[in-house]
Amino acid sequence: MAHTDKYLLQVLVRMLDDERNDIYLHVDKKWKEFSPSFLSVVHANLYILDKRIDARWGHANLIEVEYNLFEEAYRRGGYLYYHLLSGADLPIKPQDYIHRFFYEHQGTEFVSYWGTEDNNADAYYKVSRYHFFMEYEKIPSRLLSILIAKARRIISDVLYLLLGARSYPWRLYKKGANWVSITDGAIGTLLQEKSKVLRRFRWTRNGEEIFLQTILLESPFREKINVSSPDDHAAMREIRWSTGAVSPDTYTMQDKDFLLASDMLFARKFSSEVDREIIDFIQKEFAK
Repeated sequence: MAHTDKYLLQVLVRMLDDERNDIYLHVDKKWKEFSPSFLSVVHANLYILDKRIDARWGHANLIEVEYNLFEEAYRRGGYLYYHLLSGADLPIKPQDYIHRFFYEHQGTEFVSYWGTEDNNADAYYKVSRYHFFMEYEKIPSRLLSILIAKARRIISDVLYLLLGARSYPWRLYKKGANWVSITDGAIGTLLQEKSKVLRRFRWTRNGEEIFLQTILLESPFREKINVSSPDDHAAMREIRWSTGAVSPDTYTMQDKDFLLASDMLFARKFSSEVDREIIDFIQKEFAK
């Protein structure tokens, strides 16, 4: 799922360009200057989705993007694992290592989940109420964004008082990051719930952090989810959060040793505008 940063996306595709991989790419509709000519592969198959969605932070159309990617990959079918990455991610292990890891752990679902009671309460708040106007949550005008957010919260509170909690066809479980590595069977289970998910998660907030965890934790795959660590490490992602931050840290060359020492397979996030040197370092260190 890419929305910007041509240089970083080129490096990511280059690092995934392996004959054992197929790459499926959704390019955000807001990226007006994107061209398929930006990208080339030698060994992998690269499929760029024709339907481009103007995906917005916290909005339900992020779930639609994920489903479009899952559906297209599942249609071609038969993969051992499906890895959902963002355009701000990079692998931090060589392809041989990554393929060997998933072959040795096949059947395990690598799903992020955040295990505190505060996160559980937050997940309930985000699905039990109506959250309108999420497409305006992070628009360039900070003042307008704040005003719309305040109006959204007032409307949400009033509707909650008048109507009560929205009905929910699943029990609530932990939320987590949407970046996962899951099996063909798990993808099939998610696709069976697609119409229900898209209908019920409309007008929720950050539903992309909740729907996948909810469905898999209420399915037979519950027993196969990696429980080695109740955070992003459960999905084999190195994602670092500073205290009180609302988004992950962006790595720089100061984090070189930290990333080299990590046991994880993928890391986020990177930005060529913040530090191109760390991107080049990761590519040189972990490319085949």
